[in-house]
Amino acid sequence: MPNKFPLILSFLILISCNEKQKSSNFYPNDKKVIKAVANQNTKELDKKTLKLEKKELVNCMNVVMEILTTSPTYLKTTNGLTEAVIKNGGTSFGILIEGSPNPKANNAMEYSETYDFNIHESYEDREPVVARFSFDPIKKQLYLYNAAEDTLVPIAFDKKLLLKLNKVCQ
Repeated sequence: MPNKFPLILSFLILISCNEKQKSSNFYPNDKKVIKAVANQNTKELDKKTLKLEKKELVNCMNVVMEILTTSPTYLKTTNGLTEAVIKNGGTSFGILIEGSPNPKANNAMEYSETYDFNIHESYEDREPVVARFSFDPIKKQLYLYNAAEDTLVPIAFDKKLLLKLNKVCQ
């Protein structure tokens, strides 16, 4: 009897290749199945992302920014500022954090016992400062910097935000 091993091996290879062919055709619309799985994963990811977005990322800096940006003086200073800057060839205005008790976490330029901000116009070649503000977390007071007299002038702000600040910045 001749050696049947090569014949059996050839037969097994032929069957296994045929099985692979069948398995790849198992789903006639396999692209749709893959797409459906991808969409399902995306939906689950989107739900998780939405849950994260709904949770406010609140830290001291966020509350201090809210105190600043809702104050009547800030609102008066920035009212119509974007339009004026654009009319003068600029792009917008911005807030720069000059100093902070936690400069690394707040992307501030330097350490300060207060939160120090400047409002500046943005042009291609310059960023002139329009106003400077400071919030003292110890005294719980927002100030406008008066450059002519080199003094900080207390200004009004939403005192209800101090409750939020106390809660977040314990």
